[in-house]
Amino acid sequence: MRQCCTPPSITVTVTNAFGLTAPRSFTVAGLPGCSVPGTWALTGPRVSFSLRLYTTATRLQDGKVLLAGGMDEFFTLRTAELYDPATGTWTPTAPTIVPRFALNTATLLFDGRVLVVSGSFDSNAAELYTP
Repeated sequence: MRQCCTPPSITVTVTNAFGLTAPRSFTVAGLPGCSVPGTWALTGPRVSFSLRLYTTATRLQDGKVLLAGGMDEFFTLRTAELYDPATGTWTPTAPTIVPRFALNTATLLFDGRVLVVSGSFDSNAAELYTP
């Protein structure tokens, strides 16, 4: 396995009032670690520690990912979580109104909301998530 890339840096050239220039390089800190193509990396721990089967994952306009519905070992879930790839963290968000167990879809709309349909005992149940 090859080593991950070196820390990112930026080089700037400063020019003073007399026209003298000096280059300076700075290492950029606080960015997530680089990833090696073709490999997997763990995220931070999820908010819900239970098993989540048949869930939907929808990328939101701000880059976060919404997980909604699904099933655990025994029950249909209403819970929802947001994953932030910039920080590698999960946070809870508002639960769905109707529990959704399988075969549901979650579609990102042009206005940024998410339309969730099907996957419940009430096949006519549709709801909107507003980030």
